[in-house]
This record gives sequence, C-alpha cells and structure tokens, in this order.
Amino acid sequence: MMHSPVDSVANFLDRVTFKMGKGQPLKEKIRDFQQILKNQGILNVEVTEELIDLFDQD
Repeated sequence: MMHSPVDSVANFLDRVTFKMGKGQPLKEKIRDFQQILKNQGILNVEVTEELIDLFDQD
C-alpha cells in the first residue's frame, strides 16, 4: 500500500472493516503481519517477542 495511488488506498479504506483485538490472538496477528512485511522487504528488523510485546495491552 505504501506505493499505491491515493485513490486505491482510499477505496481500500472505504471497504475494510476494523475489529479491535487484544491478548494472544492480537499478538499472533501482529507477528504474522510483521513477518509478511519482513519477507517482502518492507520491514527491516527481526520479528522478536520484544517487538511483539510493544503491542501488548494487558
């Protein structure tokens, strides 16, 4: 999405739904998402528990 045209991003945001999560299920989704970003060369850090714990709201 970072290199997508603004109208494409706006269309995506109009269609997407957001669901609030917390706890272990949220941390697993964040871990998976960050791993995808790393595999695609978008995120240039290791996906560690310390990084995932930044999103822990408990």
